[in-house]
Amino acid sequence: AKHAGGSRAAALAMLREALDDALDYRQNKAEVLAGNRRSYALSLHDLEALQPVITGDKPLIVKIHRASDIEAVLALANSYGLKLILSGASEGWRVADKLAAAEVPVIMCPTQNLPRSYESLGSRLDNAALLHAAGVSVLFMSTSYDQTHNAYLVRQSAGNAAANGMGKSAAIAAMTSNPARVFKMHNAGDIAVGNEANLVLWGGDPLELTSEAELVLIKGQRIPMVSRSTQLRDRYFQKLQED
Repeated sequence: AKHAGGSRAAALAMLREALDDALDYRQNKAEVLAGNRRSYALSLHDLEALQPVITGDKPLIVKIHRASDIEAVLALANSYGLKLILSGASEGWRVADKLAAAEVPVIMCPTQNLPRSYESLGSRLDNAALLHAAGVSVLFMSTSYDQTHNAYLVRQSAGNAAANGMGKSAAIAAMTSNPARVFKMHNAGDIAVGNEANLVLWGGDPLELTSEAELVLIKGQRIPMVSRSTQLRDRYFQKLQED
C-alpha cells in the first residue's frame, strides 16, 4: 500500500489496472508495437513480465496481512483466473477456510505474533497451526520471502510453529516438500526414489537450536563442513595451544 500513497484500496486498483493492461497488451500486441494503441501505466517490459502470470503459468505472490484485504485479493485472483500465493498473511487464520477452498498457499514467518502495523493487528503465534489445520499449504520464511538475510533462522521458526500446535512433521514439510511442490521444483523436497539426493543429517532434533548438521549432501555430493567461522575457530584455537 505504501506504493499507492498508503491506501490499500488504491493498491488493489493499481494491481487491477496492471492486470488489465497486461491483458490488453496480450490481445493487441501488434498495435501496441506499431504505436497505435493506448498508453499503459506499466512499461512494455513490465507487461511482458506479467504475461506468464495472466496465463496462469506463474503464480502471483502478494504481500498482504489484513483478513479483509486477503478476501479482496482472493476475489481478484478468481476473476482473472490467477494462481495466487500470499506472503505474510498475519491474519490468514481469520479466513483460513477461504484460503483452503481457493487452494492458495501461504508463505509466512511463524514467529510473527506482534502487530507491526494496523494491517496485522490479528497476528498470533498459532497462525501456522490454524492454517495447516484448515488445509492450507504453508511455507516458512525467515523474515520476508524476498530476503535471504539470516535464512538459517527458518529452522528456529519452524520449531516455534511446532511448539504452537502445528506438529513437527508439518513444520518440517513447510521448509521442504511444500515449497518444492508449490514452486514446481520437481525431484526435490522429499526423500523418494528418483529425487535428487539433497539431504541433511542432524545430530539431534532438526528443530532444536542445539542440534548441528553432521552431513550435508547436495545432488548426491558430500559438502565439506568447512566455513569461514570454522576456519577462524581452528586458526585461533591453534594459536592458543601454541601459547
